[in-house]
Amino acid sequence: MRFRCLAIALALLAAFSSDSRGQSKQPPAQSKQSTQPSVPDQRGTDQVPLTVKILPAQDAEKQTEKAERDRKEKAIIDEKLAFETQRIADYTDRLALFTVLLFIVAISQAGLFVWQLLEMKGAGRDTKSAAEASLKQANAIIDAERPYVFFKITHPGLVAQNERLIPDIETKGRLHFELINAGKTPAMLDEFKELYPVIEGITDAPTPLDPMKDRGRLLPIGTISTASSPFSRATNLFNEETVPEIRKMLTPMASEQRRIFFQGFVRYFDAFGNHYITGFLAAYSPLHSAWALRGGKEYNYSRQERREDIPPHPDYPGEDQP
Repeated sequence: MRFRCLAIALALLAAFSSDSRGQSKQPPAQSKQSTQPSVPDQRGTDQVPLTVKILPAQDAEKQTEKAERDRKEKAIIDEKLAFETQRIADYTDRLALFTVLLFIVAISQAGLFVWQLLEMKGAGRDTKSAAEASLKQANAIIDAERPYVFFKITHPGLVAQNERLIPDIETKGRLHFELINAGKTPAMLDEFKELYPVIEGITDAPTPLDPMKDRGRLLPIGTISTASSPFSRATNLFNEETVPEIRKMLTPMASEQRRIFFQGFVRYFDAFGNHYITGFLAAYSPLHSAWALRGGKEYNYSRQERREDIPPHPDYPGEDQP
C-alpha cells in the first residue's frame, strides 16, 4: 500500500517537473521571432495568384446519369412531338382535301338537283300536256259516243177547220212526239217537262222555263232512248187537266188572236254518268196544221249539266238521283 502511494506520488512529481521545463523554454522563442522582420502576404499577387479548386460533389455521377437520362427522355418526347405534329399536319392536309372534295360533291349534287328539277319541270309540263291531251281525247271520245236527244212531233193532234181548231180524227186529238237519240250510246231518260201555254197575240212567246225550279215529272227507271228505238209519247190536247187553256183555242177566229205552244225539256244521262238536258219550244200553225219550233237558245238548247248542280227533285226530296 505504501509502495502504491509512493509510485503515484513520483508520477505526479515527474509530470509537474516536465511542464515547468516546457514553460521556461517558451519565452526565448517568442522573443527570437519578434526580432526577425515579418514577410508580407503575397497571396492574390502575380507571384502567388489565387486558385480555386473545384471539388466534385459526391452525387456528381448520379446527376450526370440523371441529366443524360433526362436528355434522352426529352429527345424521345421531342421525337414523338415532331411525329404527332407531322401526323396532325398530314391529317390537316387530308381534311382540307376531303373538304374540297365534299364541296365539289355538294356543287355537283346541287347542279344535279337543279338539272333534275328542270327535267321534272319539263316532264311536268309534258305530263300536263299529255294529261290535257288525254283529257281532250277522252272528252272527244265521250262527245263522239255520247247520246244526243232531240224533240220531234210526229202527229200534231189538231186540225184547223172553218177558222176553228178541232181534234185530229186520226189521233183523236192526241199529240204524238218522240225523243230521238242521235248519239251512239243509249240515253237514260230521267225527267220530262211539258206545258201547253196559250199566249194572247201572235208574236209573243211564253216565259222561258228554269230547269232548276220548273221541274218535270220523273220517268220510270230504265226509260231509255236509242238510235234505233226512240222514246214515244202521246198527250190528249183536249184534256183540260193536261191542257187547261185549250178552250181558248176552240172558239171561232181564236187562231188570229192567240197562239198555243208546246214547251218543255228532257233530262237524261249516259253510261259514263254524264248528265244532259234538251229544251224545246214549238208553236202550232193553223195555216200549216203543224207544230214548228220557235224561240231562241233560251228555249231550244242541248247542253251538259253537272249532277251536283241539279237540286233534288221535289217528288223525292233528299234522294240522290242517278
